[in-house]
Order: sequence, then structure tokens, then C-alpha cells
Amino acid sequence: MAGEIVDSVEMLRRLIAFDTTSRNSNLALIDYVQDYLKGHGVESKLVPSDDGKKANLFATVGPMVKDGIVLSGHTDVVPVDGQPWDTDPWTLTLKSDGKYYGRGTCDMKAFYAIALAMVPQFQKARLKKPIHFALSYDEEVGCIGAHGLAARMASEVPKPRAIIIGEPTMMTVVHAHKGAQIYITKFTGFEAHSSMTHLGVSAIHFAGDFVHYLNRVQDELDAAAPKNSEFMPAAATFNVGTIVGGTAGNILARECEVLWGYRELPGKPIEEIGERALKWLKDELLPKMQAKHPAAKIDTVLRSSTPAFSPEGNDEAKALARAWSGSNVVGSVVYGTEAGIFKKTLGVPTVVCGPGDIAQAHQPNEFILASQIGACEDFMRRMVEWGQPRLTSRLMTPVPQLLAVDWGTSSLRGALLDEGGTVLEVKSAPLGILNVPNGDFAGTFASMFSDWRARAGLCLISGMAGSRQGWAEAPYAACPAGPAELAKHLRWIEPGRIALVPGLSDTQRDVPDVMRGEEVQIFGAMRLAGLSDGLFVLPGTHSKWATVRGGKVIGFRTFMTGEAFGLFSQHSILARTSDSSAPRDDAAFLQGVKRADEDGGLLHHAFGVRALSLFDRLTPAQSASYLSGLLIGEELRHQTLAQGSDVVVIGASALVERYALVLESKGAKVRTFGAEATWAGLRSLA
Repeated sequence: MAGEIVDSVEMLRRLIAFDTTSRNSNLALIDYVQDYLKGHGVESKLVPSDDGKKANLFATVGPMVKDGIVLSGHTDVVPVDGQPWDTDPWTLTLKSDGKYYGRGTCDMKAFYAIALAMVPQFQKARLKKPIHFALSYDEEVGCIGAHGLAARMASEVPKPRAIIIGEPTMMTVVHAHKGAQIYITKFTGFEAHSSMTHLGVSAIHFAGDFVHYLNRVQDELDAAAPKNSEFMPAAATFNVGTIVGGTAGNILARECEVLWGYRELPGKPIEEIGERALKWLKDELLPKMQAKHPAAKIDTVLRSSTPAFSPEGNDEAKALARAWSGSNVVGSVVYGTEAGIFKKTLGVPTVVCGPGDIAQAHQPNEFILASQIGACEDFMRRMVEWGQPRLTSRLMTPVPQLLAVDWGTSSLRGALLDEGGTVLEVKSAPLGILNVPNGDFAGTFASMFSDWRARAGLCLISGMAGSRQGWAEAPYAACPAGPAELAKHLRWIEPGRIALVPGLSDTQRDVPDVMRGEEVQIFGAMRLAGLSDGLFVLPGTHSKWATVRGGKVIGFRTFMTGEAFGLFSQHSILARTSDSSAPRDDAAFLQGVKRADEDGGLLHHAFGVRALSLFDRLTPAQSASYLSGLLIGEELRHQTLAQGSDVVVIGASALVERYALVLESKGAKVRTFGAEATWAGLRSLA
């Protein structure tokens, strides 16, 4: 396996093939990873479990110095027993819907498969700051392996700068989650004939009393839950996972074992709720059992403890992860990860950020979109750029820091970029051009960014601020145009300091088309993806399809898809049978895409949404997804897509995923970008 080169998908295929269900050993996977790393000259260390049947692994690529980045993932997966899979869960399968299926694709082998596949690139970069791998066992049954792994790394690895836990977040940044305590309580009663209940003690009956008690406490917690919590549900939550007991239907059960636990909010003592329940068992329930028979008893053991992950102290990790992922979203989740363990043990800023959607985790037919693999690869590449030494020269004039601003119709966003283009800070406010108080653009800009002005030598503003309704008009530049052409047509508000970026215009069959703001995103995505040719798609209210050749936009088309969806779903007869707020239904969505390709035209097919609903063939939730597929399918009907062609989709993650799903099903090679494309595009103009 010396120096073996494999891509991310092939590495994921190999890792999926290992059945690392938590009840099994993970040593075969660990041995493979250890041999693979050794083939690239990277030594790794193992932290075995007490019984020697499992092991954690940690390794370092780059110099053994401080301020590195830890990439953390767990090797175990949940069982597939009893789940109705359509494919072999241990064989990575790409289907025509653009999804890779297999147990662990989403949760969470894709993250470290991508990192492992990129080891040769890590080494080629001659990193100045190291990248540390941390692979654990038994995360799915209580983060059991992570404690020992984190402790060993704390003693043997120079203090890192940030830790990235690669659980599925759709490559958005998570800075907090609840903690979890899991207990096993064994109720021991006294056997007797089921007709002689006065002679015995049913362990199952008293276990039921305990479950009822937990439900009462849950009601109290729900009533006292904070009103403005970032968690949903907002309160701490109990769960009874399994109840096992009894011998036969005509015997009072001698034993009953209850697996139970709870998830607590950050900032609250993780043990407090559990201690309250244990006290109730001892002081309230046990005396009642022993009053029926003195041999009765209750024993409880703590199976696992996963500390809550609090947002405090994670700012540096958040800034880095947002810069590498391009996501402006920082949020929290209610599921648990190893983040709290690593943060507490190593004392290092930590975030959760990885490919895939947690909604697919633990499900039959678990999958990950190919576009999410690409997004994670881009994350890793930017991380490598950050870790590389920066070349300096006395003859080079340093590029000043840039204040990059995206000023649209409804919102105002800004980012402060360093000389290398890394995002240092981000701001946003609902102060789009239609919401500027008294039309005072200069005052609004100053109030928003005055603290950054002294640090930035240049400010570039894209979007509707350069329209006739904005700060000042920056006339459109005609296609074909690239960054150089745009830079020549900047509209200076303050010469040499503040400029508005012009939009682009194109004319097809004597009818003009325009974009303003999207052109910057296209140039940014070109820079991030390393592409000078391809098709660039920007979904939204008015979707754009732009063709790029030789680093220039040579033409584009606009489709009123988002606006049409809003009109149809909220202001037409379809609103009566459509729930546009419902989660996406992929099957209904793809059904709509397929329908758009059939004869009849959009107006006919749109009425079909109502007819299908009337005949109960579409639910309100499905109707919205079907309509969305119909409209997006109408866009695709007017495109020429060659098999394997490069298509870049730029925009908000939820909408981008819809387009990526369809494009990948058509055989396109899809790359996706979010807000990072805007910042990179403005940087290319500086």
C-alpha cells in the first residue's frame, strides 16, 4: 500500500466495506488506515479499548508543532438490523439520483475518508501547521472511546489551534449541543404465580412506575423551558430506549432492565437530573418494592456520559471553519458528539462541521450527496492553504486588507478579509437597499462598518447597491467579461477606498438580460474551484445560468423560478393544496422534474399539481416539492448538459442541494459554493 493514491469516493467505498457496527470490533478498519498512512510515511498511534477488541487512532501530517488542526471522526456505525435497505449497506452504491448509499456515508465516514484521500495533498503543501487525525471507537453507544483518545492526544500532541468534529452538518458550523447521560437500571423483584400477586413483586410493574415518573419530570422540564432557546426541543429531554424483563405470562417478573437517559442543556450540571431520578428510585420506589418483599432491590449503573458542548470559547474555531466552509450559518444541534469531550480535555476551541445531512443518519438507505463530498474537499483545500507557509518578498507591496460587502435588496452583509483572502469577521443586518433609513446609504454604511474601515485599505461593494435604486448607479458591463473587465468599470464612491461593482448584461435575440451581484459569485467560484470553463448556476428568486469560457462570462439566461414558485404556491389556486413550508420530499421533487420533460408545457403541468392533489396522489407537503421540481425541471429543459460536464451551483444550501440533486442525476459533475463565493469574487477584483 506504499504511497497509494485514491480519491475521496474510492476511500469512502473502502471504509464503508468495513462493518464497524458498535457491537463489532473496528480493528480491521483501524489496521487499514494505519497501513495507508504508513504507506505515505505518516506514523500513527493506537489507544486500545480495555478488552483489546477496539482501538482509537491518532496521527499527525506535517510538523509536530502547536497551532495545528484536529480532524476528528468516529469509526463505528449503528446497526442495519431490521431496516428495509434497497442496496447492500456495506457496499457504496451511486444511484441515478446523484446519491451515494451505504451505512456510514453520512454518519460519518465521508468526513475522514475525504481527509485520508487528501493526505498526499497535505504532504505536498509542506505544511507549516500540522493536521492531526483523531479516529475514535464506540461514539454511537455513548462516546466511550473519545475520553481515552482525547487524554492521550492532550499529553502527546502539541496544543492545537482548533478541533473540527466532522459530524454531518451540511458543512455549516455548529458551536453547541446538548449533553447526554445514559443509565441502565435493573429492577429485581420476587417471583410468584401471576394469580398470587400478594406473594411477590413484579419488577416490570415497578419499572413502569419509574417510566411514569420520568414522564412527569419531562412535563416539568417542558413547562420551565427557556422561551428563546436555540435548541429544539428547548428543554432537557428524557428517553427510555429499551425495557427487557420477565420470564412468562403467568409469572411475576423477577427482573426487568431499563436503558434510559436524558439530554441536558449546555451550562447546566450534566449529573443533576440523573441524581434526582436516582434519589427518587432510592427514597420513593425502592421502599414500596421492599414493603411487598424484602428481597426486592434496584441497581443503577452509568453506561456513558457525553458532556454538553457550550458555545463559549469557540470563536477562533468558528472563524476558521466559516472561512473554509464559506458558511455564514452558526447554530446548535440537539444530538450529541465528541466535541464536548475534546474541548474539555484539550482546552481548544472546537466546532462541529462535516458533510451530509443528520436527517439521513441511522436511517435505512442512508446516503450522502456527491456535492457534499465536493464541498468537504473544498473545505480541506482551504484548510491546507491556511496551513501553508506564506511567501514574502521585500519587493512585493503587501495587499491591504479588504472590506467585502454584499448589499442586496433585503440584506446587507460584509466580511473582513486578510491579505490572503481568509475571512476574519462577518457581519449582516436586514438593511437591504429597500430598508435603508431615509435613503442614507453613506450613513448606513458608516454605522455598520466604521470599526472595520481603519483596518481595511479597500472596500468593494457588490449587489443592488450599484443599481439605480441604490447608493449610486454602476452601469452594467457587457459580456463577455471577466474580473479584469469588471475592475475597469468600478464606480468609485471614495476614490481609491470605496467602490461599487458593476453588474453584467447580455443580449440574446435582441432581448437584454442582466445580473447584479451574481457575477461576483461566479468569479469567486471560478477562483475557488480552479475552473476557467464551465456552466455556473445561481438558484434563487431569479435563477441565473451562466456560461464561462476562458475565465470570462460569455453569456447567461435568467429564469424567474423562485418568484414563480412563490406566486404559484401562495397566490394561486395551488396554495389551497400545497404546504410550501414543509420539508423537501425528494421523491415528489424528482417526480416533478421528470414531468417537466414531458409534453404539455409548464402551464398545463402546473395545473396537474392541483389535479393530483384532488385525487389524493399528492399530499400538501408533496405538492410543494413536486411544484418545485416542475419549475426547476423547466429550467433544465432549456439547458444542454454533456455527460460529465462541470457545473458549479452557488447559493443557499437548501436550494443548492435541490439543483445538485437534479444535475447529478443527469450525469453532471457538480461543485457547490455558498457565501464564500461572494468574498472570493470581491477579492479577485481587489
